[in-house]
Parts: sequence; C-alpha cells; structure tokens
Amino acid sequence: MLRRENVAGASAFHAVGGFNGRNQVHTSGLVEAGGNLPVMIVFVDFEEHVDRVLPRLFELAPHRLVVRERVTIEQGNLD
Repeated sequence: MLRRENVAGASAFHAVGGFNGRNQVHTSGLVEAGGNLPVMIVFVDFEEHVDRVLPRLFELAPHRLVVRERVTIEQGNLD
C-alpha cells in the first residue's frame, strides 16, 4: 500500500522476540515467520503526504499502535 501511494521510503522489521505489558516473552527461531510477534513498519515522507496516507493505514490496521515523529534529515533527501 505504501508503494502504491508513492511514499518516499519504507522498511519493515519483524521481531524475533517481544512482550506486551506484563505478559510472557514470545520468541521465534531463525526460520520461523509470522506468529505472535510484532512487525514495525517505518516510513518517511513529507508531512503533507503522511497526512494523506495515515488514514488509510488506520483502516488497514485498526487497534494497532501507531507512532508519528517529526524527523530532521541530516544527510540525503527524499527526491
């Protein structure tokens, strides 16, 4: 979806371990995929584009943690 929306850049990180609150720690082996572990998707773009894309993400992932940060690009650009 982010690719179709022409987001400047995105990465997905799949956890090998994690926990939620005081629950048990969940881990996976090197060959295991999926399961009950978090996936973090990070994308970078201009604020106007993020404003347009975020509502679609909320629809695709309801009841999920979404964090938004303003960043300063120290090197490179979004072109």
